[in-house]
Amino acid sequence: MITLMPLQNEPGAWSAHNFLRDAADSLLGASGTMDPASLPVLYANVNTDLEKQARSAAKEALIAAWYYLGNRYREEWQQPGAVQKDYKALSIRLANLLEQDGDVRDQDLYESVQKDVDRLTGLSEE
Repeated sequence: MITLMPLQNEPGAWSAHNFLRDAADSLLGASGTMDPASLPVLYANVNTDLEKQARSAAKEALIAAWYYLGNRYREEWQQPGAVQKDYKALSIRLANLLEQDGDVRDQDLYESVQKDVDRLTGLSEE
């Protein structure tokens, strides 16, 4: 008897936004907290350069995931379903990260992400 591997475990079965989110999780952790001791990167709590590098790379991966999902699936995330749920969770996480990070270069991006969070909150209340 042949046992098949679940489809989601097959190579190429990941969506781009999940791949990018998982890459960020590997650097930042799933919680997205700003506490250096909570980073999954070894020695980030004692090496501030490594901590900054990990945070920056994770932030860029989440930004890429947000842009991808928000633009590639614009119609889908405006309708109830899995895409909307993923986009809302990603938007909330990115907005929190950008707000905590406080990088002035990201202020416009933070406002755009927060606008989508507000819009998604309104859509889910309808």
